[in-house]
Amino acid sequence: MKLNKTKVKMSLVLLVITLIINLPLVSALEISNVRSEEITEDSTIIKWETDEESDSFVSYGVNKDDLVTLGDASLIENHRLSLTDLSDDTTYYYSVQSNELTDNNNEEMYS
Repeated sequence: MKLNKTKVKMSLVLLVITLIINLPLVSALEISNVRSEEITEDSTIIKWETDEESDSFVSYGVNKDDLVTLGDASLIENHRLSLTDLSDDTTYYYSVQSNELTDNNNEEMYS
């Protein structure tokens, strides 16, 4: 059986095109403008932005090595999570995470 080289080449080209079209798009999520606002004696709101819709998680605590994580799986670009039941006159450390990308202030943690 003799294969037609042109048909084989066309089939391979179509296969490659199909694979490329069906590959998931890879994007580099960016987190920016991380901040703590509306600070009271027992609460604060942690806010940040992402350049595409993503989930929202904050890890926080008084010890950088022992953090509690809370979050919301809703996909948004302007993130806002409330931390409550905080102790007055206490420094809390925190990092934010969206779509598995963590911003921990270059490993210094936000406070």
